[in-house]
Amino acid sequence: RNHPCVVFWSLQNEMRWVDGRDTFKLYIPELMKIMNDADPTRLVSLDGDNRLISYENTQIESLHYNIDGTIEQWRREKPLTIGEHGGMWYICPQNASQYVGYPAYEDFEPCAIGFAKKERLFLEYARRLGVPGLSTFNFAYYFNYSMPDEDIYPGTGPTKRIPKNSLTINNGLLPEKYPRNRENPLMPFMQEAFKAVTVINREYDSSFYGDVPLTRTFDVYNDTLHSHETTVKYEFTVNGVKTAGEERFTQPPADDHILELTFDPGDITAKTEAELTLRLYHENELMHERKWEYRFYPRTIQKDSIRTSRKAFYIGNGECFERVRALLPGISRIGSVSEADEGSVLVFGNRLDLSPDEVQKETGEFAARGGSVVFLEQNTFALGNLSLVKQDFFSAYTGNHSHPILKGLSDDDLIFWGPSVHEDRPEALIHSNFAKPQSGEYTFVLESGAGDYADGGDLWTPLMTMRHGKGSVVFCQIEINENYEKVPQAAVLLRNILEYAENAGYTAYRKVYAADERSGEMLDELNVSRVYDLGEADIAVADPATADTESLKTFLFNGGTLLTLPFGETGAEKLSAISGEDIRAGSCEVSHLQPVSDDSSVCSISPFDLYRYDKVVMSPRLVENKRIAFNRIECGNAQPILMDVPGTPWEDYHWHKIKTEMAIIPLVSINREHPKEKDTFFACLRSGKGRIFLSQLKYEKGDEKDIRVWSRILENLGVKVKTGVFDYARGVPEISVGYFMTLPIEPWQDYSHAKEYYTDPDFSLNNLGEGLYGWMKKLEKNRQDGFIYIPDSAKRQYFLTCFAYKETEGEVRAVLDCNYPACLYVNGDKVTGEKVLMRSGDNRIVVETASEQDELRFRLVFTDDAGRPVEDLRTHLTIDEVDPK
Repeated sequence: RNHPCVVFWSLQNEMRWVDGRDTFKLYIPELMKIMNDADPTRLVSLDGDNRLISYENTQIESLHYNIDGTIEQWRREKPLTIGEHGGMWYICPQNASQYVGYPAYEDFEPCAIGFAKKERLFLEYARRLGVPGLSTFNFAYYFNYSMPDEDIYPGTGPTKRIPKNSLTINNGLLPEKYPRNRENPLMPFMQEAFKAVTVINREYDSSFYGDVPLTRTFDVYNDTLHSHETTVKYEFTVNGVKTAGEERFTQPPADDHILELTFDPGDITAKTEAELTLRLYHENELMHERKWEYRFYPRTIQKDSIRTSRKAFYIGNGECFERVRALLPGISRIGSVSEADEGSVLVFGNRLDLSPDEVQKETGEFAARGGSVVFLEQNTFALGNLSLVKQDFFSAYTGNHSHPILKGLSDDDLIFWGPSVHEDRPEALIHSNFAKPQSGEYTFVLESGAGDYADGGDLWTPLMTMRHGKGSVVFCQIEINENYEKVPQAAVLLRNILEYAENAGYTAYRKVYAADERSGEMLDELNVSRVYDLGEADIAVADPATADTESLKTFLFNGGTLLTLPFGETGAEKLSAISGEDIRAGSCEVSHLQPVSDDSSVCSISPFDLYRYDKVVMSPRLVENKRIAFNRIECGNAQPILMDVPGTPWEDYHWHKIKTEMAIIPLVSINREHPKEKDTFFACLRSGKGRIFLSQLKYEKGDEKDIRVWSRILENLGVKVKTGVFDYARGVPEISVGYFMTLPIEPWQDYSHAKEYYTDPDFSLNNLGEGLYGWMKKLEKNRQDGFIYIPDSAKRQYFLTCFAYKETEGEVRAVLDCNYPACLYVNGDKVTGEKVLMRSGDNRIVVETASEQDELRFRLVFTDDAGRPVEDLRTHLTIDEVDPK
């Protein structure tokens, strides 16, 4: 009872997922009473199990991760504990990239640091809101390297052998050379966040205009049992000028003292680095020291004009026009595309109040003749088959830092555009993002990720360019105008975009020929313009196993470029005959590649598209892990361009599904201790006056990553890959609801009770997708027709759910299309016509349907009276629920 480590008693942990929980929860009050009678001085917690107890009987509110509710929803009538938190158990690059960019894919450490950065932000947020109990999971397993480095035989006692890599905490039986633990790069982040005596910043943005003073606030924590005479000394250095001072105060135990400091950066005429150092003392003892780095920009970056040689025109609202005109003083505001001169720069301002049909055809013709087009951030406006996802994103990053639009910007400049962080993320810098197009002459200048529990990935792009005819197009969804006056990176980005549009040039397309039926099918599926005579071609695409050896040998001798489809032994023999080199294909399955040279053929291929572990543990997405290649290239004189990424644990974690907790860290060590030589899967070989691009990259019809990779390679080689964005008749598929959650009602379940549950006006689904009938799975719409297809749904009954958030109450049109009779419910009410009244805030959307024979498909569209997307409506799949239903 009096043990000093006991703070409160835990009755259980995660019994919510144990068979028999409904019977067990009947006995919880009795079990709690037994514990209270034995020790009336401490409270009892049900860790992570608010579903099993009424709020009235709750003694300690307990949240695990961000599954049920948020800290902001804490009622503060009872203490709150976060019994478990953090994402390391389901570690995967596609969720870490939001915090560290594409280095997350390269190895375990940078990926893990992404999760550590996220967790540190959460811990700092929770401390700021006064949460009494915080427990990041799991320090012992995740934040240390494994040991010992060899099998240990203690020689005494019952322990005969301690296997290599079996420990992360010294059990006391290891030789003296081993420490208690060996911290990995995650540990410092957690140590900083959990320090009892520390200083934590309240604002996270770090770039500012230099014409206003900088004010920063800090939480000074004294989470000790005693009062202290506290001193905070500070030094602010900018342009070699140092400002120093100190603050003194008496700080009681468990106190959070808010410190505010203001600094004048002085005369800022160019981008300038600054540094702030804080040192915290108790009495005269240094307890904590930390540095922050800041950047200051001159306000003139908003006003200094861009050197131009082309005329410029603008369509859109006046506020955005004034910003653009400050950089392009000669720009003219016009009302239609037809008023713009040929070969000029045409800027479409943000938040266009136009139908895409009004400008799509004319804009395409303008660009094709050599014009440069810029579309700034939109809410509902999108051309052709481009799909805007109305969802907040807080960061952007790139796999190609050399792109001219990113001049002067790094990944660090594209996160923390606002000062605050929320429980689950920093402030958003994107409100509507493009779902990455599957094919076409697109370059993803920046990319974005979203999701948790491995839901999502880097599926979106907020900034892309497109070649079209003799011209170019820039699409930007980063909120430049919203942030222009306070975030200098927004001005830098706008300047870069306009300079890119001004300087965009035209390069003639190269002609491509398909040397065999298989190559022709691929080019046709990719919508590639091709010629049908090898003598007219600059590039030939061939399946080496079936291609004509002599004609290709002559083609290469005369300076042609050959791009191969993946090949085996037969194809390798033919390629050897064509090239005169010894080329072989070695069996080697791989799911992850990366460039090892700066060859232009792979420029701007997304690292996400070269990574095929898309289905990871706990992901609700109905996707699967795939291979990107099945054979390696063996050729001594070929220059490797794409190689595999050995030494990471991704194959073990996500392909072989080894997720035993104690194995996660040892697998990192095991992969490094048995290094595998890198294999080549895409390479270049000189042959005659020409080149052969040897490719083992698979091409699977309909696989969007395969499509994007092959489209990008062909476009990099100068081939025209038609986008169709200006020719496409935009319709329902582009604006239908993109996601639903699904779970069948099984024959043994009470259908009437299920209907009552799903159509409850207060229906909720937590952030793990955990409902009364089990964990729901995420379904994504088919991009071609906008329908959501439900696999294995024949002869089964369903309730499908999502939530629609609307800023203001109002009527919308709702059209449900299903291959079997279906009913739509909104906030528990059955919809009988096309009009439905939506309240402000979250609306419960439920589709009820059943299959008689075939698999189900359905499509739901919300529009205004004009048939356009609803301006203030966005859908999402789960909700921050407090009282689960």
